[in-house]
Amino acid sequence: MAKYQKRIKPSDHWYLQIPRYYTEPKCSTFRSSLLIGLHYFILGILLFIPQISICQKQDTSKNNIHVLHAEFMRFERKNGKEIQYLSQDIAVFHKKTWLFCDSAIIDGQTVLAMGHVRIVEGDSLQIFGDTLHYDGRLLQSSFKNNVVLIHRDRQLFTNELDYDLKRRIASYNTGGLLSSNTTQLRSKKGYYHAKDEKAYFKDSVNVLMEDQMNLQSDSLIFDAKLNKVIFTGPTFILQNDMKLYTDEGFHDISLKKSVFSGQPTYSKKDQKADAGRIISLHTEDIVILMDSAWIRDSLQEASGDSIVIDNKKDLVKIFGNGYYRDKDRTLEGDVLYYNRKTQSLEVVGRTIVTEGSQIIEADRIVYSGDEDLGKAYGNVMLRDTSSGMTIQSDTFYYNKKEKTLIPIGSRKFISTPIDKDTLYLTADSLISLRTITETDTFSVMKAYYNVRIWSQKFQAICDSLYFDGRDSTFRLHILPVMWSDSTQFVGDTILVLLKNKSMDQIHLQNKAFVLTESSSGLNNQMKGRYILTQFTKSKIDFLDVKGNAESHYFLQDEAKSYIGANYIKCSKMRIYFMDDQKIDKIHFYTTPEGNMLPIAEGKSKILEGYLSRFNERPTSLDSILSPQILSEILMDPKIEQQ
Repeated sequence: MAKYQKRIKPSDHWYLQIPRYYTEPKCSTFRSSLLIGLHYFILGILLFIPQISICQKQDTSKNNIHVLHAEFMRFERKNGKEIQYLSQDIAVFHKKTWLFCDSAIIDGQTVLAMGHVRIVEGDSLQIFGDTLHYDGRLLQSSFKNNVVLIHRDRQLFTNELDYDLKRRIASYNTGGLLSSNTTQLRSKKGYYHAKDEKAYFKDSVNVLMEDQMNLQSDSLIFDAKLNKVIFTGPTFILQNDMKLYTDEGFHDISLKKSVFSGQPTYSKKDQKADAGRIISLHTEDIVILMDSAWIRDSLQEASGDSIVIDNKKDLVKIFGNGYYRDKDRTLEGDVLYYNRKTQSLEVVGRTIVTEGSQIIEADRIVYSGDEDLGKAYGNVMLRDTSSGMTIQSDTFYYNKKEKTLIPIGSRKFISTPIDKDTLYLTADSLISLRTITETDTFSVMKAYYNVRIWSQKFQAICDSLYFDGRDSTFRLHILPVMWSDSTQFVGDTILVLLKNKSMDQIHLQNKAFVLTESSSGLNNQMKGRYILTQFTKSKIDFLDVKGNAESHYFLQDEAKSYIGANYIKCSKMRIYFMDDQKIDKIHFYTTPEGNMLPIAEGKSKILEGYLSRFNERPTSLDSILSPQILSEILMDPKIEQQ
């Protein structure tokens, strides 16, 4: 049998209307809701004793549900149990939880609440919904339709929500949205732990932040106290044109800093990167790749132990085992700095730069993209793999546009393979040029002042030198002199032609003089306006002497004993040499004139232009790196006279 009792409202109209639910309520709406809950809480305490007297059937035990207010109540007893039907402005209290709604059915410790349902737990957590099933014994509640959970500055929106009051854990399985300040997190499944203020999201998780960063994941954790999103599964991060994939890591919302681990991958426009760990500083627009870092785009590629990408300054910094490649060159070194805007770079530590067939090694390299100028410091070595030429110096300057290399320092030299040997060249000033045409690429070298050449098979000195890679020819100018074995070559200009990196020809132009010295003082002499020396297998095969040709050489019999000296003068002659580089035979052309001289008289005969310069002959690599000053050579009266 049902009993009815109409509630009497206090004359001062003590209650406030419960606010209607909005699908996306503003913060001010929820502040009002929180104030309403606190208002009920205070008034509930004041009215607690009177309500007990009105609701005579209530058990005052702390485990029971206490009705604090309702406009209308109806009691019904079924099977020995009393069921309460409440309507309008309902306020219910159980343990530490307040319940407000439009209508409710209370069956022992079970409540079915409907219409503008709201529970308040403590002073900070509220849950709104259309319908609530509350189990006071298990301290479990289930909300349905237009559910909103508010805890501090967080708002959780969903259609169905279960809340465990004992463990203080809210969960949903039908999709939900958590809003915290400027961050919104969506997922199909979620768990919110009010005690430690952490939310766990699973299945189709999406996070949107005010800086337009968007995170898509299978699972992640939101730590509200630390304001941090923690990735616990495969996660995609999108921001403007930046994309990043990771398996684990976190994003600090307050600091706007992200740390991604588990071999993350990064891309921005056509730029791609991966590393063992990636750190993104969003405010500074800096990305740090750590542990086997690698990055590339359509024009360049870089790798190292770690890479720092400063997008605001357009800087890339590579630390540890650095490697960089663009369309023109590759660089290897301990530390690399690269400016993408100016295309300038600096490499610190032992560095290797490869550009086409040229390889540069140095302790430090600085390149200015604006000026197209580079500088290399410390034990610099440049190798040209096409020509085999190597340049070594303390420092050199490089002009990329003009393809010019200028070695600087006291111990600078150029080396090149020749006749299964190495030729070394040094001078006060060295310049190496690389010329590219439509059909060919070749090197050009210029040397000025105190030019000195040394190899095991020939040596030379002059004041200036020019080498053209197209015809593999050295051109020696201003007091040039050259030695090969016991033979000295002199002329106003000397041309040395290489073929297959071997000595092929020597051309002596104007005042040409060839002198072969022997330990016995029986020196062979040949002179003319022009002399061509032809080499075969690195040995002199023959000499062509043209224009006022003269020769003075000593004759030997079959027993190799000297029998006299022969002086010949004609317009042209060819002199053939044996394997031991002694004269074999001579052909004279155009009415030769001459005579035979005894050995003693022949020994004292000297042709015009005779000057032995064997004492100037370089004897080693060190000897050309500490060269005699040219001014001292010019002070020699014999050279000065010539």
